[in-house]
Parts: sequence; structure tokens; C-alpha cells
Amino acid sequence: MKPSKLIILLVASYLLGFLETRWPGRWFGVQLNLLPCLVVYGALQGDLLIAILVPLFAGLTHDLLSANPIGLSAVIYLLVSYAVFNQREKLVYADISTQSLLGTAAALVSTLAGLFMLMASGREPIAGLGFFWVLTVICATSALFMPLFFAGMNQLDQAFSYPEINPGSYRTDREIKRGRN
Repeated sequence: MKPSKLIILLVASYLLGFLETRWPGRWFGVQLNLLPCLVVYGALQGDLLIAILVPLFAGLTHDLLSANPIGLSAVIYLLVSYAVFNQREKLVYADISTQSLLGTAAALVSTLAGLFMLMASGREPIAGLGFFWVLTVICATSALFMPLFFAGMNQLDQAFSYPEINPGSYRTDREIKRGRN
């Protein structure tokens, strides 16, 4: 694991969590939720440490800056990250349509799981017919922004990471014997 990737993802999750709550205007009357896209990116591109730390940090940031109970989004994001991390060998995530589909699925699952967990905890979230509009806008924006996350985060990772050094053609199992014999 490159430490720069972890730092970039943690800083990005903090900035996205802050921007989601402090966005100057809401798009179509809906607060955006782009943190599931970042969680999916971390689960696909990182190792197990990134797949655990990024959802925890993103979820706690989201909960601290919203009206959610502390830890609710962290649990949801951990479940999404776990599902993506375990299936990442089977996913062709270099394709833009697959990235959009993954962003949509992550936003849909995290929003619906958050609603059900709030209802199960005894809270009364506002979930009427307008909720379908909110869900549609959140899924559409996640589908649009997920390929941008892949492109932007890959550029940041290349900018802040050193390339791996080629070991060269020297092989330690070959020796040159010099002498008469």
C-alpha cells in the first residue's frame, strides 16, 4: 500500500463530507451524497486497510456533519466497502459504464440502508413520495461523478506517488566464474 493513496482518500473524504453539508445550493432540492462513490473507489483500488479506514472516516465525517446518529453511516459504508472489496476481482471497473453502475448501486444501497436503519432505531425520517425524487437525484449524481472520481483520484495518485523502480536485468542466481578452472 502506498501511504499517499491512504492520505489522499482520507483528505478527500473529509472534503467531500464537508462540501456535502455546506454546498451553497442544493441540486434539484436534494443534498448530494458522494461519499459512497469514494468508498467504492477505495475498496476497488486499495488494500484491506484502505477498505476499512476510508469508510470509517467517511461515515464518521458524514455523521458528525449531519443529523444522523454517530456511527450509522460508518456501518453502512463499511458494508458497502466489504461487498465491493470481496468482489473486486470479478469486476471490470476500468469501463466507464461499470463505474457509473457501481456509483449508482453504492448510492442506492447506502441511502436505503440508512433509511431502514433510522426506522429500526426508532427515529422517524421523512420518507414520502418525495423520497423517490431524492433517491433518483442521488443515484444520478453518483452515476455521473463516479467516473470523475476514478479519473481524478488516479491523477492525484500518480502525481503524489513515486513510480516503482525496475529491478533491472541482474539476477542473483547467476554468477560469473572467473579463473582458469
